[in-house]
Amino acid sequence: MPNEYLCSDFYLACYLRARFQLKVTGVKNEGKRKIFVFEVSADGPDVQEMIKSFYNNEDDMVSANNFVREIKDLKTLMYNY
Repeated sequence: MPNEYLCSDFYLACYLRARFQLKVTGVKNEGKRKIFVFEVSADGPDVQEMIKSFYNNEDDMVSANNFVREIKDLKTLMYNY
């Protein structure tokens, strides 16, 4: 059964989609902030390790084109939810 991970950091959310192909199942409003809801499988990669790789700049597996595409896709989700 999949778990949920809530993320309010826009660029982290873009990275998670571009690098790990995590599925966004919704966008929640919290005042002026948007919270992205990701579906995370129990047998998949550890979310904390994914976050650590983003903030420590340990991963160069995301191409600039993919990252820009995810920025555009998530902005569309933000404004249409």
